[in-house]
Amino acid sequence: MVTSTKIIEAEFPDGRDGYRNGSEFDNVVIKNGVLTVNFQLLRGHYAHKFRFQHGNFELIGFTGAFSNGQGVFETVDFNLVTGLRIETSERYDIDKIISKERKKIVISPLPKLQDVVPMKSEYY
Repeated sequence: MVTSTKIIEAEFPDGRDGYRNGSEFDNVVIKNGVLTVNFQLLRGHYAHKFRFQHGNFELIGFTGAFSNGQGVFETVDFNLVTGLRIETSERYDIDKIISKERKKIVISPLPKLQDVVPMKSEYY
């Protein structure tokens, strides 16, 4: 139905003797009609969620959780269908929320799976 050479980045972009990109493909899950592509980071993870609609697999969601390694954990939950993006920063060493920001960001048309390059958009 669809192919992509962009959604999963090479683990070693310059070959095995080069550097690692820091983002590793984890798995693909299909549940309730949503295809989720999961990735692991050194200090976190993220996922892109697609649904088959309008004849394409369209990006409907992005979630991510990232640590700076110095006590701050940031999460992102972006529902591209509703446009609601929630960003939260939390001090995990003292279990205190530093900030929580809700934004309305409308992306139209929704990105197609074959066009998505992970972590290259400021939003997903």
